Amino acid sequence: MRILAAALCALFVVYLPAHSQSFLPIYPKAELVTEVVLSDEDILNFVRQFMSQFGSSSAGATGEIGQYVRALDLETLAKAIQPVREIRSSQFHLPSEYEPRQILSFYSSEFTNGWSRKLWDVSQPRQGYSIFATQNMAETVLIAVMPGAVKLSVTSESKEAKTEAATQDIGGTLVVTHIIGTLDAQYFGQWMGNLVKKISEIDAKKKAAEIKPAAKPIVKPVVKPAAKPVKKAK
Repeated sequence: MRILAAALCALFVVYLPAHSQSFLPIYPKAELVTEVVLSDEDILNFVRQFMSQFGSSSAGATGEIGQYVRALDLETLAKAIQPVREIRSSQFHLPSEYEPRQILSFYSSEFTNGWSRKLWDVSQPRQGYSIFATQNMAETVLIAVMPGAVKLSVTSESKEAKTEAATQDIGGTLVVTHIIGTLDAQYFGQWMGNLVKKISEIDAKKKAAEIKPAAKPIVKPVVKPAAKPVKKAK
């Protein structure tokens, strides 16, 4: 469930739907940091064409970058998002005392009439994921709560004094994404399956490369001293 939620989050964060700002409720303690809006009226078509063209032209890429480009399979992903009309995604900063369950419960109370909850996941500490959708998935809203970075500070009064290390929690991240239009299930399923397969293959190759066989001991040949010539008696 964690892998599925993370994969959905990655997709929706990159390809963000749009109604008026008032349509998407904002958690009271959240502070807006970034907002991205794509629609058929502006650059959404450009994004689809770019993904398709980039995917086909970079098919021969080699090395580690080439492996990840092939794993993303942008041509198939472009087909999967073809029916999508608008996407809006907003990223918020959360205070250090945030509680994922409380945030997801807030949005559950907002998306009621005509909406149904498709996902609820709070299995990991300080993380939470939820998906809401209308009938036939005509509109979809993804809620993702993730921990922020942790700052590490080290202090020492003198060389003789013990060094003290302290961590500072700088809060978390809330991503609210709204999609208008239905993803093409066939292409999206194909893309998701290939992505998981390719990424697992890349990880397996990396782990195999890290496991090096033990070096064989170098055996030096034993050099025998040359035999002394035998003197004949006169």
